[in-house]
Amino acid sequence: MEAPTLMVLVASFSALLASLCILKLVYSLWWRPKLIERELKQQGIGGTSYNFLCGDKLAIEKLMIEAWSIPVSLNHEIIPRVDPFIHQIVQTYGKVCLSWIGTRPRLILGKAELVRLILNNKSGHFQKPPQNSLVKLLALGLAALEGEKWAKHRRLITPAFHHEKLQDGKAGNADLLGLLLQCKEEKGNELTIEDVIEECKMFYFAGQETTAIWLTWTLILLSMHPAWQEKARQEVLQICGKTAPDMEILNRLKIVTMVLFEVLRLYPPATYLARYTVQRTKVGDICIPAGVEVYVPTTLLHHDPEYWGDDAEEFNPERFAEGVSKASGDQLAFYPFGWGPRICIAQNLAIIEAKLALAMILQHFSFKLSPSYAHAPCAGFTLQPQHGAPIILKPI
Repeated sequence: MEAPTLMVLVASFSALLASLCILKLVYSLWWRPKLIERELKQQGIGGTSYNFLCGDKLAIEKLMIEAWSIPVSLNHEIIPRVDPFIHQIVQTYGKVCLSWIGTRPRLILGKAELVRLILNNKSGHFQKPPQNSLVKLLALGLAALEGEKWAKHRRLITPAFHHEKLQDGKAGNADLLGLLLQCKEEKGNELTIEDVIEECKMFYFAGQETTAIWLTWTLILLSMHPAWQEKARQEVLQICGKTAPDMEILNRLKIVTMVLFEVLRLYPPATYLARYTVQRTKVGDICIPAGVEVYVPTTLLHHDPEYWGDDAEEFNPERFAEGVSKASGDQLAFYPFGWGPRICIAQNLAIIEAKLALAMILQHFSFKLSPSYAHAPCAGFTLQPQHGAPIILKPI
């Protein structure tokens, strides 16, 4: 009798365990998404309804394939091509709306006043969204850290990018690698050789790629707008002639700076920022449950006529004549380097690199688009020209 009884107990326990697993799956894959959807829509937030497992994945893929299949005209109305799903859903439901990435709810916030609250938040309620294993390989170093470890790494790395050090322009032992290796040797820093490697990888991928693509779009846009190319060139030649620009000269290049910022506005390397609520939190009048991805559409705000006026889709560097703070109706309508505590740590270095490179190109070359150029911006790791940037350079 004991053996059959034991078998019954094992079978009962197995059935109970299987039932609990099924209930957990049903909760994760259906009940919880529908509960979050109901809560957000009760607050007046429109958006798509949750589709079991796939969310809006099929719609996103379909729109993207269609949009990326053909180039666009030589203008800067790029959002329908770069992010066609976001363009469509915002047109349909408004600047604050709900979409789905699989089972994960994505709350799109396209209003500057809400972006300010998200990016300036220091409560720890917003973190980077969970990523799959492949994406984690690219989310390196400081960019992938949270909490106390992020704060410690940020504090250790910041001296490498101090404004005074960058203004000096001289190489020394206190560069990023030197500082990291020094920190590794100091007691109490708890920085491992793996941490040093990760930060160097992050600096290479995040720093080199974004600055390179920024300069690529700058050459494309100055080729599309030769009058501004000539204005910038005349400024460079007037201030420094054919000699290599130093830091003092770079600080005087007002038109070059205006051009670079306008390129960043129209073609930001990162087309969006994302955060993830680790607990229930309130943003303005919106109560956001835990487990929601908050999507901040950079390109959308950078092109929004509400903040930039009727010429929002036009290349007009003059809007930055009085600096970034007065360029738009809301300062948070322009955030190519992010904002708040997690603003890009190397933004000053990136600006100096871009100004130096562009000034030297303008000194020595005039340039125009090749007849083979097809205007086809697309969003990958960064916002890139889908078919490359064939540009004809002519020595001057």
